[in-house]
Amino acid sequence: MANGQVEFCYQRRIIDDELDLFQPQLRALLLSGAKGVGKTATATQRANSILEFDEIRDRERYQADPEKSSFMGRCLNI
Repeated sequence: MANGQVEFCYQRRIIDDELDLFQPQLRALLLSGAKGVGKTATATQRANSILEFDEIRDRERYQADPEKSSFMGRCLNI
């Protein structure tokens, strides 16, 4: 794949059936659980956009002005 990205095949999880049922009615969703169980992969499959706060400066910029739509420097529109 381009840009050094690795293509992967998404493996559905047990929670996907529940999300299929409820997500159309939800404005936001929080997935929590142990590290490495597929939370990010599941969310990425369903999201219209993703804000990543891995970098401290990104978190700080968002916390300073959460309403500012131009913050989306690391927003991935899917």
